[in-house]
Amino acid sequence: MKSKFLIIFERIPLWAKVMLGNLAICAMLLAAILLNGTRTFEGYFASQSEGIGEEIGALINASVAPLMVERNYAEINDFVRSFRENGHIRGIAFLDVRDTAGSLIASTRSAAGPVKTLARVQTAPLQRRQPLTLYGQKYGDITFALTTTLFDQAYDDFIEASVAWSAGVVLVSFLAMGGLGYFQVRGISRLYSAVAAFRQGDFRSRSTNDSNDEIGRLSDMFNLMADSVEERMRLLEDSNGRYRSQTQELELARDAAESANHAKSLFLANMSHELRTPMTGVLGMADLLAGSELNQEQGHYIEILRGSANSLLTVLNDLLDFSKIEAHQVQLENVNFNPVELIEYTVDLMRPRLATEVSLT
Repeated sequence: MKSKFLIIFERIPLWAKVMLGNLAICAMLLAAILLNGTRTFEGYFASQSEGIGEEIGALINASVAPLMVERNYAEINDFVRSFRENGHIRGIAFLDVRDTAGSLIASTRSAAGPVKTLARVQTAPLQRRQPLTLYGQKYGDITFALTTTLFDQAYDDFIEASVAWSAGVVLVSFLAMGGLGYFQVRGISRLYSAVAAFRQGDFRSRSTNDSNDEIGRLSDMFNLMADSVEERMRLLEDSNGRYRSQTQELELARDAAESANHAKSLFLANMSHELRTPMTGVLGMADLLAGSELNQEQGHYIEILRGSANSLLTVLNDLLDFSKIEAHQVQLENVNFNPVELIEYTVDLMRPRLATEVSLT
């Protein structure tokens, strides 16, 4: 199940996602630059403090060592007092002078207050301890610590320069990445618009992207696909046009055939009715003749006549049945008949014609 944050993020437009990504990258770049600059300054401070400490230690040694040789502790205390009160050496947090036995001769800590630390660069003051020597002979030790007094302005200048330089780098990076993202998003937006229009039925829609990257090649592939689909749609429309034309022709032919068939059925029905009337008269006359005084041969002829008339009437009825079949109105009948009588009747019907043909040959 997706979280609410992921659902909201997916709804953000692509260009906004690109800009958010650029902002995140620039923020990390700025933090990395400032962190690296701070560490660089700390290293610079440590190296500079080492050199300054050596110089200050040499100055103090030159002033105090001769007094230690003479054991003039009063002058040493006056020197330390004047050092503390007048502050003629800047950047010193405290100064201790001890003899070779480690006993404290003079110190500035009693009135110096708390030692100032390097809160800006997060490190302790540089504390040094070195021997008091004169002509290679040790007469005691001095201990002192440097504060950030000598580096505060440099640190402030460094921070201002770092912020300005970092802001410039971040701004240039943001503009560069924003411009690159804009061109990428523009290509994707054009491709999306073309695909959306193509999906709506505009088969002439194409993606206008002249770049040679993956998005440009994807746009070219889409355009090739669209050309192929448009060509197939054109061929399909032509085929549909021919199909509709052929369908219309077939419908016309079907209508003509149905009209002709209907006319034929109507003709057969009318002819059947027209022929049934005289056939009924022929059968009536044949029945009358059959009831009159006839010899055997005449009676036989009358029976053949009646059979032929009935056969012809059957044919007419069959014509009516064909008309009913075409109209889907036929009804089957169950009628009894004698096969032997049917065969004898057929033979009697054909015998006179066969006898005539045999006599002619």
